[in-house]
Parts: sequence; structure tokens; C-alpha cells
Amino acid sequence: MHLKIEFLIKKFRDWLPKAQAKIQAQAAELDSQVNQRNLKPLLQSQIINLSNKIDTLATPSSYRNLIQSKLKEAIAQWQNEKDAPNSLMVLGSPIEPLAKILDESLAEWENDNLWLVKSLSWSSRPPLHSSIKPELLKEIGLPQEHNSVEIKPEKEEILVNSSPERQILTLIPDLSWCFLRCVDGLEGIDYLQDLLLQDRSRFWLIGCNNWAWEYLNTICQLDAYFEHTLSLPGLERLELKNWLLPVSETIDFEFGNGSDSDNDNDIIDSSEQENWTSSSQKSYFEHLTSISLGLTSVATRLWLNSFGLEKEDDKSDQSENSESEEKSSSPKIILAWPKLPDLPELTKENLYLLFSLCLHGEMTLSELALSLGESENMVQDQIQVLRTSGILERNKKLIRINPIHYPKLRKKLANNHFLIGGNK
Repeated sequence: MHLKIEFLIKKFRDWLPKAQAKIQAQAAELDSQVNQRNLKPLLQSQIINLSNKIDTLATPSSYRNLIQSKLKEAIAQWQNEKDAPNSLMVLGSPIEPLAKILDESLAEWENDNLWLVKSLSWSSRPPLHSSIKPELLKEIGLPQEHNSVEIKPEKEEILVNSSPERQILTLIPDLSWCFLRCVDGLEGIDYLQDLLLQDRSRFWLIGCNNWAWEYLNTICQLDAYFEHTLSLPGLERLELKNWLLPVSETIDFEFGNGSDSDNDNDIIDSSEQENWTSSSQKSYFEHLTSISLGLTSVATRLWLNSFGLEKEDDKSDQSENSESEEKSSSPKIILAWPKLPDLPELTKENLYLLFSLCLHGEMTLSELALSLGESENMVQDQIQVLRTSGILERNKKLIRINPIHYPKLRKKLANNHFLIGGNK
């Protein structure tokens, strides 16, 4: 009897912390829902206006500075050491705009006009995976290879007339454009590996998402060819706040409930007054950075979704002062506590589809069907269901993951033993 009582006591002690954590989580969720119910959505025109402004934001300066610094360091080593690697691979999340980050980093790269930057002109994967290698050969192949494929005279003229004093930096903004996970889908990668070894007269700067990097290392030992890698970290809370500042300054809003403080005028430590206007602002961006993994694509969606209009008070004393009613006719814009949405129910087939999209960034229906080994009709049905649930988006013909679902999706796929890369 005594042993049984001890067992029950032990069981209760083990259960109690879990129960408390569950209750706290449910309370937090309920509190968030209550806060959200006190707001109504922004007007569609306001959302579009803010989204357009976000699209015009430059790449975060911390990314540009980091890439430029590492590029300078890698090039110096390549120039001074005979066997040093002639490339730098920049790794990032599959939902971050790697091509834009690299383009803007090079645009202000100080190289004293000694370098000729030749960028792959693509904005997506070629329509047929069998044409990836021939298209790469035309754009970035060796001069003798260009002759064999009969490229246009103006393309050859650019190569011939390049100043001999200027060294060439070849930019491939997104390596996921250069392969497709299917039979014969790696010919472009094989070609790039050979070209890297054959042509040491130029330096290569290449962007690649972490998932593709992990996959290509497993399949064709890509890391043996690209020894210098740079993994872009998530932004810190202050970096994220400062990056969004040009947009946030254009909208008059107040911080709402849910943070550590409900008053936007709360006093913060004097040492931090230069960075934060209030403890509410600091708490908000600390939470936003945490749940978004510091990824700009996730953070901007969460930030936009946090905005709402304060609902009008239904109390009868509203009619007591008509002048105050006129003054408050425009409801306040409130920035509520950000919250990641729940994932919809996902089948095993859904997970394979979503993994393939993370691996390749964006894909057309035909590419996605080919990579999954399924008919286009079957994949189209899956896409339609996932688009309706909000986890997928379509940009013209390209299908992609909705960034706001990425943090939870990444965790879901990792828990189901999918091969994912990096920590973002």
C-alpha cells in the first residue's frame, strides 16, 4: 500500500508541470484570441499599400556588409594562394530572396572597377530540365565551349572585348535554378562542378538555399567543390526593427495588448532609449524575431497580420459628446501581438510535395509533378487543396510556400525525418 501511494505521488509530480505548461499555453492562446477579437482588419487598400512599400525595401545592410566582407576575404585568399578555392557559396533559407540579396550586395561592392561581374540572367529554372546544362554553357561556359554551341555574335563580342586587366566574377544568384530532383536532373550541377575545376581564371559567387545544399552534398558531394561557404544568419530584433523602419514610419499606430507592457509610453532602460521608443516596441520585436526565426519573408507577413483597426465602443455614452465622436471617427490602428498560424492537416503526400517546394524554392506544376513522379492532374488536385488552406501561394506559373507557415512547416518536416539543411 505504501509503495502504491509513493507511485501515485511520483506520477502526480510528473504530471503537474506538464499540466501547468498546457494550461499556460491555452491561456496565452485565449488571451491572443481575445486581443484579436478587439480589432478588425485593415482596409485592403492599406494592406496593399504597406505590402508595396515592403517590396521596395533594400536588402538588410547586415547581409550586404557580411557578404561583401566575406567576398573580399575569399578573393584575397584566392589571389594570394595558388590552391585556394575560387568560389564563395552563400547559404540561406529557401523562402528568403537570395537572388535579390546577392544582386544588391554586388551592386555596391567596392572593387575599384577591376572586376567584370557576369551574372546568370535567369529569374527562374529553364522550362525543361534537359535544357539547364545547354543554357548554362551558353551563358557562363568556357570560350571554346561557346564556339561549339554557336551563340549569338553579341554574346561572343562581350567575351572577346572584355578588358584583359579586369578579372571576372561570375554570379549564380540561385543554385536551385540549376537542377531538378528527377532522372537526369543534376546535369547542370555536374557541369558547374567540372567548370569550377577547369576554369580558375575567374571567381564564382553562388547563392543556394540550405535545403538544396544539404541535398546536393548528399547526392554529389557538392561541398568538396565549394569549400568557402557563408550561412546568412537570421536578423536580430534591432536589425529587424531598423529594416522595417522606413515603412513603419509611414503609418500612425499604437502597440496593442499581448506584450509585456500595454502602454507604449513605458519607460525603458536609459542605455536602450536610443534603440527603442518603449518597452512595448522592444517586447514586440523580440517576440517577432523569435517566432519568425529572424527571416524577413516571415517577419513581414507576421508584421502585416498584426495590424488591425480598433473596434468602436458600443457603450451608450458615445452619444454624450458629438464633438469627440467626430474626432474619433477614424479608428486607431493597433499593432497586436504577432502569432504564427496553425498548420492545416497534412497527409504524407502533402509533406513530400511541400518538401520538394522547399528544396527547389519555386516550381511550376510540371516541374513539381516530375520531381514527385506523379501525374500533373494528381499534383494539381493537391495544390488546389493546399492553396485553399493557405499554405501554398501561386505567382503566375510558379508555386511556392506561404512564408508565414514556414517555421512550423520546417519543424513538421524535421520531425518526420525529411532531410532539411541549416537552422533557418
